[in-house]
Amino acid sequence: MAQQGTYLFTLRHPGVFSELYFPKRVAYQSEIVRALEEGVDSNIVKRYLTRNAGELIHELGAYPYILDPERYSGRRSKEISISEIERRIEMYTNPFFGWSTYSVEGAFLNAKVNELQDELTQVIRTIFRFESGLPAASEKGYQGIVQSISSWILMNYNHRIVLPPYDVASAQRFIDEHGPFTNHELSYIQANYSTLATEVLKWFDDCFLFTFGYLTRRFWVKVAKTGKIEDEIWATSFFNLGINVLRPIGGD
Repeated sequence: MAQQGTYLFTLRHPGVFSELYFPKRVAYQSEIVRALEEGVDSNIVKRYLTRNAGELIHELGAYPYILDPERYSGRRSKEISISEIERRIEMYTNPFFGWSTYSVEGAFLNAKVNELQDELTQVIRTIFRFESGLPAASEKGYQGIVQSISSWILMNYNHRIVLPPYDVASAQRFIDEHGPFTNHELSYIQANYSTLATEVLKWFDDCFLFTFGYLTRRFWVKVAKTGKIEDEIWATSFFNLGINVLRPIGGD
């Protein structure tokens, strides 16, 4: 029997893996579904973020730089105003394209009553995959370098949240850690590192805005409207996810 084409194993795409954990209640389900369905529409997400811009500066206070539109030009705003937050939201590009949900049974220690309690937990899983849209990223022979820069930026992101990793010193550190390179490769990195790193940083910040400014916020607002108080809503993530996509080509 003739083989109908084949699937090619592509280069590793860097990604971000995130899961949200909170008690599964019937009262929450409708908002969960709506938030996820509407989340694929960037205009809906941007309108939601804009409506709540005044609250986000406080709610996302642990990471205020996410809301700074100057961040991607190598500068920092002394004070982030509502108008600047709105300008940052207008720059938002939706990284969200799908999700998975599942439930797990478990138990937790309720410290208030010193009692182990059973709990059915709702889990929302999202996987964000980075693919560069820059013309330089598609130059023949350099795709591996693009993926290395992207993965390196994400793995080092947590240590450089105040000082974004797209300056000359960071480019040199990448070269030192990943070399040796040919002269052509060095020229490519020196010419494109800053632009690529800025794109990765902006993409990751958009993932953050979607996850915490939009999705998680819609969940906890629903919890509050029901009159219930959940002690905690957990969000887990890791930045060094590797995604190898198999794509079909050709055929007999």
